Amino acid sequence: MLPILSSLLPRVRLLLAAVSLAAAAPALAEEQSGNGSPAPAIAPAPSWRAFELALAHRPVRINYSRRGLELESLGGNYQARIQGRIQLRFSNPFPGAPDEAADYERRGNSFGFRRARLKLEGHAFRPWFRFNVEQDLVDWQTLGWFVTAGRFEWLQFRAGQFKPEFSRERVTSSARQQFAERSILNDAFQLDRQIGFSVLGHLMPGGRGDSWYSAGLFTGNGRHHGFGGGSRPMLVGRYQWNFLGRDPGFSSSDVEHHEAPAAAVAVAGVTGRGRYTAFSSHGGDQLEGFAPGAPGRYGLRQATADFLLKYRGWSVQHELHFKSIYDHLREKRTRLRGAYVQAGYFPHYAARWIPKPLEAGCRWALLDPNTSLPGDLRGEQAFVLNWFFEGHENKLTFEVGRLRLDRPGLEGLTRFSYRFQWDVHF
Repeated sequence: MLPILSSLLPRVRLLLAAVSLAAAAPALAEEQSGNGSPAPAIAPAPSWRAFELALAHRPVRINYSRRGLELESLGGNYQARIQGRIQLRFSNPFPGAPDEAADYERRGNSFGFRRARLKLEGHAFRPWFRFNVEQDLVDWQTLGWFVTAGRFEWLQFRAGQFKPEFSRERVTSSARQQFAERSILNDAFQLDRQIGFSVLGHLMPGGRGDSWYSAGLFTGNGRHHGFGGGSRPMLVGRYQWNFLGRDPGFSSSDVEHHEAPAAAVAVAGVTGRGRYTAFSSHGGDQLEGFAPGAPGRYGLRQATADFLLKYRGWSVQHELHFKSIYDHLREKRTRLRGAYVQAGYFPHYAARWIPKPLEAGCRWALLDPNTSLPGDLRGEQAFVLNWFFEGHENKLTFEVGRLRLDRPGLEGLTRFSYRFQWDVHF
């Protein structure tokens, strides 16, 4: 680990001196005199290496673990964590879910880095003023960047480029998924990252009214794009009720091994008007059958409801989606709907001789891309085995899926897909 630290420390010195610690002298002096308010935002983790040093004549604590390289002022008002992640995947016959009939004819294997990312997160000036930056090292693009001001847990403000809190499956990081890939619903209903602003908060934590809310205003043009002529801002709202008084969080699988059940139900909605009918990590896009649009051509309305339960190795997750697209140029409306259910279990709870890190899961999903067109459906049934070395921080995943495409006048096409993946943080 020391060679890794040696190579990273020069860059860390520059970054921290320029962004955080160079401005920290008064705050640090105050903290050391006992007048500060130390409350680190990043939870401590078991250390591989931990030591302190004077960086630019400022006392700094450095800690390296699976959570990454953490640097923190001794008073806790300044903190940064740099974390790397790689996702190495073997796929046959296609890396993602097929969308068109021609995709079902694909042959061959693929092997390589599905994702490789570098994250920088932490807080500055006060523990409640947090920042996040995520860089994609495969396509070399900045995926997300935002700041969150949360002086009070029940009232927080976020601005930048980030995922609006809408679909649970999409908001959940790919590093926290139960399967190697999200369901076939993801491409049709996700909002992905947008530039915008949101208000969110956690209400009555630990009680019967334990819940989260969020309301946001976004450009509706995907990553890196602001407002365009003829477009209307995208409005997104979500309310989640943790009806058992415990928040299950945005992650799949019960890797926490809850001894008391944690569950949530949520509803969310979105409305907007722009040039796109779909979004991905690459930005705005079009669903199959929709032509590239001028600003303001497509009006979008979406609604979703989801459920998540975690208890003693069990996890059950469900989403129901509705989407309406109005083409103002052709004066035509298209409606989509879909649903999925997935469940996972650590069989060690039933048979102690089965290794505790092993989890088995299954998923069923159905997508109707045009409700006015009979017989036009896409289906998915999948099975997964996970081996968690260190929770979601280091895991192996083997996934088998059966995908089906039905079209009017076309006999159902069926293909099996196989994925083997290693996901690790460092």
